[in-house]
Amino acid sequence: MDALTIDVNSLTIAEVEAVEEIIGGPIDTLGKPGALKGKLLRAIAFVAGRRNDPGFTIEDAGHVRISAIGQGAPDPFVPAASSPAPDSAATSPA
Repeated sequence: MDALTIDVNSLTIAEVEAVEEIIGGPIDTLGKPGALKGKLLRAIAFVAGRRNDPGFTIEDAGHVRISAIGQGAPDPFVPAASSPAPDSAATSPA
């Protein structure tokens, strides 16, 4: 397995439990700012790899490449860039 695409919303309960067991915490740590992501990504790669290959190991998961495709949803923890204030002369009635 060279690359992995997975929708984390498609994980089974057993897969979520496996991920949480591997990382030693809740799966929702992925969205927390500053949270370490390596173990979580390896755990998700592991359970996804096991879907197609029951012999896929946690060590195999460490060799899976990750890449972001497209922009996706904005990170809710990062403030959006503020827009410049509109020019009052351009919006005032004549």
